[in-house]
Amino acid sequence: MVRYTSRTRYPATGKHAGDWLRWATVNEQALGLDGQETARYIPQNLSDAVAENNGIVLVPYGEVNGARSVGDDLIIKLYHELDMDGVIDTVFNDEMTDSARFVRFMKDPGNLPVFILVGGGLMGVGWLNNIKSNYAMGHFAFVKRSWGERSLDMGRRILKYWFSFPGDYGPLFDVLIGNIPAQNRAAIRYIKKLGFVEVGEIPHIAEGGAMSVSYIER
Repeated sequence: MVRYTSRTRYPATGKHAGDWLRWATVNEQALGLDGQETARYIPQNLSDAVAENNGIVLVPYGEVNGARSVGDDLIIKLYHELDMDGVIDTVFNDEMTDSARFVRFMKDPGNLPVFILVGGGLMGVGWLNNIKSNYAMGHFAFVKRSWGERSLDMGRRILKYWFSFPGDYGPLFDVLIGNIPAQNRAAIRYIKKLGFVEVGEIPHIAEGGAMSVSYIER
C-alpha cells in the first residue's frame, strides 16, 4: 500500500496546482507541475482515497516516492483477463499487442488512468487523454464478469470522480467526449446508459467504417 507524504505533488492547469486532484497522485508529467506541496489533500491510506459503500474503490494511477499505486503485475493480470474477454481487441483494435505495451500505455504521461476494484478484485480501468482547458476524452475497459448493472455503477463512479476534478474557478471539466467505432453498438448503448449523448458518426476514420461521437456534460 502506498503511503503519501507532504512531498506528493499534483499536476496543474493553472495557478492552483494543489487543487487539481483531491485524493491521489497522477503521472507528474501529465500536465506539468509547479512544485507546490499539497499534503492537506493527501490520504494516509490509498484505500481511503475514493471508497463507496457498495464496495467500489477507485485507485488513481500515479507514482509516489518511486512506488506506483498499482503494480505492474496487477496491470499485466488485468490485461490478460481483458484480452481473454475480447476487450483489448475491441478497445484498441490491433494497437495493443502484448501486456508490456499495455503497461507502457498506462504509464504514458498523456494518459490519466484510474483503476477500479469491486469487492477487492480488479475489474477494469478508465482513463482520460487529449485533456484540454475544460474537456477531455474518456475511455473505459472493464472485464466481462463485471458487465451489466455492476459495470454501470463502475462507470458512474468513474464519471463522478472525473467531474470532481477542481480547476481554477470551479470544476475542471464541463464535458467528456467518447469516440467509439460505429459498429460497436454494445459500447455505444453502454455509454448512453451512463448519460452520454450521441452526436453522430464521422465516416472513414475508424477501421471498417465510421466513428460514433458522444459527449456527457457535468
